[in-house]
Amino acid sequence: MAFTFVHAADLHLDCPFDSLGYVSPELASVLQDATFASLDNIVKLCLVRKVNFVVIAGDVYNSSDKSLRAQLRFRSALETLSEAEISSYIVCGNHDPSNGWSASLNWPEHAHFFSSSEPEVMPVVRNGNLIATVNGISHSKQGITENLALRLSHDKGSPFAIALLHCNCGQAAAYDPYAPCTLADLTRSTFDYWALGHIHKRMILHESAPLVVYPGNSQGLNPKEIGAKGCYVVSVDDSGSASMEFAQTNAVRWHQEEISAAGIASEQELIESLSERVGDIRQSAVCPVLVRFRITGRMPLHRSITRTSILDDITADLRHSASLQGNFVWVESIMDETRPDINIDERRLSEDFVGDFLRLAQEMRQCPDRIADLRSALEPLFEHGRARAYLGQPSDDQLLAWLDAATLYGLDALTEET
Repeated sequence: MAFTFVHAADLHLDCPFDSLGYVSPELASVLQDATFASLDNIVKLCLVRKVNFVVIAGDVYNSSDKSLRAQLRFRSALETLSEAEISSYIVCGNHDPSNGWSASLNWPEHAHFFSSSEPEVMPVVRNGNLIATVNGISHSKQGITENLALRLSHDKGSPFAIALLHCNCGQAAAYDPYAPCTLADLTRSTFDYWALGHIHKRMILHESAPLVVYPGNSQGLNPKEIGAKGCYVVSVDDSGSASMEFAQTNAVRWHQEEISAAGIASEQELIESLSERVGDIRQSAVCPVLVRFRITGRMPLHRSITRTSILDDITADLRHSASLQGNFVWVESIMDETRPDINIDERRLSEDFVGDFLRLAQEMRQCPDRIADLRSALEPLFEHGRARAYLGQPSDDQLLAWLDAATLYGLDALTEET
């Protein structure tokens, strides 16, 4: 029997937005409610599409001690679905493990939270007929390192078997290795669909049976989580073949925009270029946008931007002129990634102190041993009692970024009067 379900994950309800400095009270209100608005959008999607059930693959909440506000909003959403006879199946993830605090609330009849002690299999029935099963297990605590995927087993009597799990499949480097598993662990199973959570980037790891899918988070939470965020609507036909459609649910979207410094010779031209790009983004926006601009390339204004608060002032002016109505655009920041208006490759060949400096910087960048020396030299800073509260151990990529920034700063200083 044909049916439709929604696969969502990583709602992170009541999560504050990261990496934002001062914002106006009006914008603060929008951001504070963004994760809840995203949840409301999921519910509306389910009602409009008349789906049969919803699976949510962990991290519904943002911390093990779940905020009561978030729990009440989530219960209200599930009640709306339950009243429409849409069942919900939820597992706990690393952010909201089952051993964390939660209020004693009465949950809707058609909502099921999977146990963390043993895997469970929940039948999905329509008009008295079994149409699917949902197999799942929750995280019992933060920092689970067991391969939970191996504990899920498919009942071969199910017409369409879904495995619901919060995990790191394939050891995605940017994410904590909680409930780690390999793609081979999943594809060798007899499940039809692996509904995964934990990775905030939307990914389809396996496009044929079994489908292995991360929908990503439903609302971007910081400047790195750019683009449309949402969930998948999965349609299963009478033969058991599944097709997927991505549906945007984010209430606010993060965006990054690169501005080429080529041809920008004055502050006025820079302001006009940024203002024009803000207008273009607003024209195509389908929801409020938080944009981070990156100015790149060789630029006559490089030294002025580096030594003054020009970009801060331009950011403040663009924010001041922004209307927080409808699909507005808020400039989160303007990042300076420009270089001096000097051909560094040619300057590096010169037989003078500046050339020596640039050659040394290049040598350090290209030699792993020199990077190790740099890390060793900085080690006292990261082990300092006060500094380590604010600075984590940098990756090699971060060290290289610092080296590049230091090289440009040194080049500015050495060529200031030439």
